[in-house]
Amino acid sequence: WSSDVCSSDLIDRVAHRVSLRVLQAAIQVDSKSKDNVFVDLSIAVQYQVKEDAIRDAVYRLTDPQAQLEAYVLDAVRARVPSMDLVQVFEDKESIAAAVDSELSARMEQYGYTIVNVLVNDVIPDQRVRDAMNEVQAATREREHGLDRLGRVVLGEGGRGRGGEAAGDHHGE
Repeated sequence: WSSDVCSSDLIDRVAHRVSLRVLQAAIQVDSKSKDNVFVDLSIAVQYQVKEDAIRDAVYRLTDPQAQLEAYVLDAVRARVPSMDLVQVFEDKESIAAAVDSELSARMEQYGYTIVNVLVNDVIPDQRVRDAMNEVQAATREREHGLDRLGRVVLGEGGRGRGGEAAGDHHGE
């Protein structure tokens, strides 16, 4: 009643290879700002498997990239609708911090640590970009017109034709 043990029974098989390097997930999120402008945000999440939690990273989470994306979408869509478009542009750091906080808390249980979260780009809807460009062009044109008007007025320096000061008449 002895059992035969083959040498192959004693060798473990490699079930899954895990990189301990910092990985990066690029995630696109579309959301709506407080002033009803649709924006696309480009988010980069840098993450890595915790060395003391490799087992959790392998066996508790099937697709870490998909899970990261779901959490990022949730965090961004919870934050951006409370901000005006200008705030979204100016306060990318607070969006990144909110995403980082959310991800860190949730991914920790699966054996991952969040190294960094970056909001790389904020792109408003094309119509909004066109309107913003038109406003900028009109502002530049108005400033250019005021500059020309100022040069014309200053160029004459308050003098009439021939360089005479106002009220200055020869021979009088």
